[in-house]
Amino acid sequence: MGVFQFGGLVGYSHYFGESMESMGIEVDIDDAQFLPVAVTGRASLGDAVFVGLDLGYGIGVNDGNDGGFFYRPKLGFDFLGIGIVGSYEGFSMDGGTVSSVNAGVEFGL
Repeated sequence: MGVFQFGGLVGYSHYFGESMESMGIEVDIDDAQFLPVAVTGRASLGDAVFVGLDLGYGIGVNDGNDGGFFYRPKLGFDFLGIGIVGSYEGFSMDGGTVSSVNAGVEFGL
């Protein structure tokens, strides 16, 4: 594996909304769905450790979702050709941010 790697990314992210009550006021938060289209890159920090960053645009899929800037910094470990990855994913748009902390597996095709 080289020191730097770059590529493209297309995916699907679904954030589930909820209803909650706070101080006697009921608040409904709708689901948010995105199709992120981004460039992805990663740099090796040794034989098995890497850092990476995905940057692009999240196309809003559900009604009322205009989409927004997509970002995902990540840290991972290569193990037998498979990457074990932890990341923070976010979509910044007018009116707020939707984000999550993730763990996953990545592999090349």
